[in-house]
Formats: sequence, structure tokens, C-alpha cells
Amino acid sequence: MKTPPFLLGATLLFWGWQTELLVWALPMALLVETSHFISTRWDFSLIDLKRIWNLCAVLFFGAGVVLYSSEEAGRVALRFTQWLPFPFFPMMLAQVYGSREKMPLTVFSWILRRSPESVLANKTLNISFVYFGVCLLAASATSQSSPLFYPCIALLIALALAANRPKRLPQIVWMILIASVSLAGHFGHQQLHALHSAVEGTLARWLVGLFSRQYNVNESRTAIGRVGRIQLSGNIVLRVRPDTGEAAPPLLRDASYDVYKQGIWRSSQNEFALAFVETNEVVNLQPEKKLNFSVHIAGYLSRGRGQLALPPGVFALSNFPGVLKTNQLAWAKVEEGPGLLDLVASYGPGKTFDGAPTDSDSHVPRSEGRTVREVVESLNLDGKTEREKLEIISRFFRDNFTYSLDITRQHTDATGQKTPLGKFLTDARSGHCEYFGTAAVLLLREAKIPARYATGYLVDDSERKGKTYVVRERDAHAWALVFRTNKNVWEDFDVTPASADRAAKFKASRWEPLRDFFSILKFYFSRWRWSKTSYSAYLKWLLIPLILFLAWRIFSSKQRKKNAMDINGSDFPWPGQDSEFYLCDKKLSDAGLGRQPHELLSQWQARLLPTVPLPESLQRIFELHRRLRFDPRSVTSEDYKILKSEVQQWLEAFDEQTKSKEPAEVK
Repeated sequence: MKTPPFLLGATLLFWGWQTELLVWALPMALLVETSHFISTRWDFSLIDLKRIWNLCAVLFFGAGVVLYSSEEAGRVALRFTQWLPFPFFPMMLAQVYGSREKMPLTVFSWILRRSPESVLANKTLNISFVYFGVCLLAASATSQSSPLFYPCIALLIALALAANRPKRLPQIVWMILIASVSLAGHFGHQQLHALHSAVEGTLARWLVGLFSRQYNVNESRTAIGRVGRIQLSGNIVLRVRPDTGEAAPPLLRDASYDVYKQGIWRSSQNEFALAFVETNEVVNLQPEKKLNFSVHIAGYLSRGRGQLALPPGVFALSNFPGVLKTNQLAWAKVEEGPGLLDLVASYGPGKTFDGAPTDSDSHVPRSEGRTVREVVESLNLDGKTEREKLEIISRFFRDNFTYSLDITRQHTDATGQKTPLGKFLTDARSGHCEYFGTAAVLLLREAKIPARYATGYLVDDSERKGKTYVVRERDAHAWALVFRTNKNVWEDFDVTPASADRAAKFKASRWEPLRDFFSILKFYFSRWRWSKTSYSAYLKWLLIPLILFLAWRIFSSKQRKKNAMDINGSDFPWPGQDSEFYLCDKKLSDAGLGRQPHELLSQWQARLLPTVPLPESLQRIFELHRRLRFDPRSVTSEDYKILKSEVQQWLEAFDEQTKSKEPAEVK
């Protein structure tokens, strides 16, 4: 069953029109339709067809790799679907220019190739209509809406069905049915589209209403007051590599906040400004510093968006493809970036790109005011300099508090007189970094020193892998930022005890080394995939010699023999074609005992043995032939001699049996 003339050509042109690949679709359509005007056909062997299908498989996976390495992540699936007619086109040409009406299923399945005697392996398939469906699927993979799309695709499907119209059905009745189904499909398509839009809009509004008060990208919900053990995973989020001979920055900040209320830190300054990116992909955040260092920071972005975790005092970012926005709290947001961002951050001591202090940086919430005041009064900070106040507050936490991931009922007040943070400052005296960072900010503010709450990551020396430091999710950290009025700069103020080795508090999973192994594989692949000097353009050209090599193997293979004949009349040598068994096969066929169509070799053998002479000898002949046919490497020269001898004896016995059954000649 082949497609009617010009149907595939029209479908290819329709596909090219819809996907803007008409320059490719036109020659493909001409190649397919020219076959109807050429009587010459190429006599492809089964081996040739398998190699052509192998070529299609290489093109299929090669197209996926090329698209994945060159297209945006959100467009890979769409573009790959649009390209589907390309990799399978060689097989379509083998169908229309080949001498076979249908292709054996063994061509398309590596499993069936290993089981040539199975019933399914003997099935055949005409791939014309399959390719027709692939072209329609590829044509539908477009984001552009065209009023002619549905009429054209309905017409093409109608032409395909017309070639297989039941003869018992009058043509006029068939045409009315097709027109009715097409109109009903068009109406149903419009209504489904309208329903989809309505449901999508309603769902979006419902989700916004549900989560708008519970989640805000400009806030950080702490675990202060949450009873239980803090669990953080060992997944790798960043890779940090300082320049040779330099140390890694101990902290990487990704956000800071200035408003605290009931365990939630928020940002009051949400206006972002676009940072200027120079042509050489360098972003200048502030003037260059005399004493400076450089560090490579690599991390993943979700759909090209995310917040950068940067060292203190950063003044420039190099190797930065994308759009960068910053605000007065020194947030650095990336938009339109790659999936993996591998940048170089230049930094140094001194000024940061944080904005000047505001009233929010000195505010202590009323719920925490009483406890914070009592603690500050107990520290006797009156009359002390700014530096002395910082030293006293730092010593207060260092001498009286311990780091702990286990938050118990001791951290909560059943009477409600103290907040969880108040219990931490006065009674529990243990907690994780969010307790210490929040408490330090509020104490500093009560001591008349502007402060902010910062979040980010610790860079742990124990996680150094060669020249690279691995930063995991469990390295997430929180600390205070203090404004030094005498220097007019913001500085990190981390009072969490043993911050440098706190990773020891976390018990790593025994599967972590295995996860790290796959993580490094993903990282190197992603770095290649998103590299600005991407090799994807070269990969496309590397496919060309591969295609030419496979084509040469198809058309000039030394294994092809034009005049070789096997039991099925094919034009290539099967293993075991020289087997002496075929003398027995011919003798049995002449006697009317030949193998029936689709009869397995074992079934034929079982049917013959009770009726022929020397059944044991014939059984050995069958066994040796099977080995010669399906496992020729296991057959020795001695086995060849045995097979030849057994066949000769059996033929003589069969001739004698045949003569004995002939009627005596009438004299």
C-alpha cells in the first residue's frame, strides 16, 4: 500500500511552509515525486536497508545533540519535532526508489535482527504513510497560528484516505462524510482552544491568589521557631575556582534584607536598575580596586534566570553573557542568561555596591524590642566606640552560644511572652545561622549601628577538589552586614560559632560520592553545551563526513554480491549459503515434502523425521546446518566433512526409498 502520487511531495511542501524550512522541503519533495516518473529501481539488499536505517538513527540522535547544544532549552523539543522529516528521509528514498514494495521489520529493530526466525521478523511494512504522519507531526510543531493550517491538513488527510476508500461506498457519500468530519473537527478545534484559554486564565488567577500572600521572591523565610533537626542536602550548587596562588573568598552573598517580622526577612527596596554589559561581556559594578583578586564561579540558572552569589567587594564580572539587574541591597539578578553561568568575579576589600543605609536598617520590630533592649543593656555598650561595640557583641555570641541544628521545645515559649528569637537570646543559647544572623542584626540596630541580614554560602576548605571548591546546599549560610560609618562601607559581620567548619555538623550521605560523580559529568557537559565558543557549529559539519562514510558503506560494501542467490532469492550471501543441507532441501521439495511458507525450521524438521529414511542422520544434518547458518564461527573444518558425509549418505538412502515405492515397469 503506497501513498498516491504527489501526496508526499505536497505534505513535504506543507511542512516546509509551516516550519519556515521551505528551502529544504522543495528539493526533498522533488526527489520523492521524481520516483513516479523513473522506472529504474535500486535492488537494495537487506544489509543495505539495515545500514540505511542505521544512518537514519545516527541522524536522529545527531540532530538531537546539535539542537540541544545550539538552541535555547525551551525551544529544543519544538525544533527537534520540526526537524523529524530530515533524519528519516534516507529511508523514505530507499522505499520510493527501491525494488521492494515493503520493508522487513528486521530493518528497524536490532532485537529482531537477532531473532530472524521469529514470526514478527517475517512481517513487512510500507513506510510511506508512516513518513506522511511524521511530516504532519513536524508541520504542527509551530507557534505561529495560520487560518490555512487546518484546511490544508484536513485536505492532505482526505487525499491519503481517498487512496484507501472502500469500493462498496459511493464516492459522493464518501466525500460528504469527509466534509462533515472536517467541519466537525474544525468546530471542535475552535471550542477546545477557547476552553483551554479559559481554563488556563482561571487557573493562573487562582494560583496568583493562592500564593501571592505566601510566597514572594523578595523575602527570605527563616526556620526560626521551627522545632526539629534542620536537614540540608549535599547537592552541589556552585563551583568556585580562585586564580592560581589565591585563596577562595570565605563567603558568597546572593541577597540581603532590611525588614524583619515574625521569622521572615523582606526587602524594602525592590527597584532594579539595568547594569551595563560591555561588548566584551564585562559588567562594571563599581570602580576598579588597587588590591584585587579574581575567582571563577560556575552555577546553574533556571530558564536563564537566577541570583548571583558573589564575593564581598566585587567590582566587575567578566565572561558574563546575559542581562544583569541590581538594586540598593546589592542583589544581582540574571535574565536571559545561559543554562550554566561560568563567570569571573573581580573583587577586593573596601567599598561594595550596596546602597547607603536607610531608616529600615535601624529598625527593631516591636515584638523583639524588649528582649533585644535587655540584652544590649546587659552588654554595657553606652559610651563605647563603634569598633568596641562590634567586638563586645561578637564576644557575647562566641562565649555564650553554641551552634546546633537541633531545635527543641526549649526554643519556644508556651506562654507566648517571648518570641523564638527571644528564647534563643536568653534561654536556649543554641541554634543555626539564621538565629545568629537575625539576632546580630537586631542587636546592632539597638546599639545604633545600621545593619542588614545577608544570605549566601560558605566556601569550605574541606570541600576543595583540586583547584576547585565545591559549594553544596548544606553550605547555605546567613550572617549580618554592618555599616562602618567611619569607613562609609558595608562589612560582613558573622557571629555564628565555628562557621568555618560547621559542615562537620552535617552527616553526608553514603551515596554522595556517586552523586558527585554524575554531577561533574553534568557540569562538563553543560559547560560544553553553553560555552560561548560552542562546538555545536562544528558538530553540524562533523556529521557530513559521517554521513558520507555510511553512504559509501551502503553502496560500495564488499559484502554485496549481485549474483549470489539464497533460498529466498535475495542478492546477498547469507551465512551458511554453501551448506550441503540445501541438496536435501531440493530433494525434499522435488518430492513434495518442501518447507511450507512461514513454517519454522524446527516445525519442518518435526514433520519430516517420522516419514523419511535415516531420521537420526537427518536430525544431525539439521543441527549442523543451524550452526553453520546462525553461528558459523563455531563450525570447524571437521564439522564440514561430517555434514557433507551425512548429507551424501542420506541422499542415497532417500533415493533408494523413493525407487522402492515406484510401481514396477510393465513389460
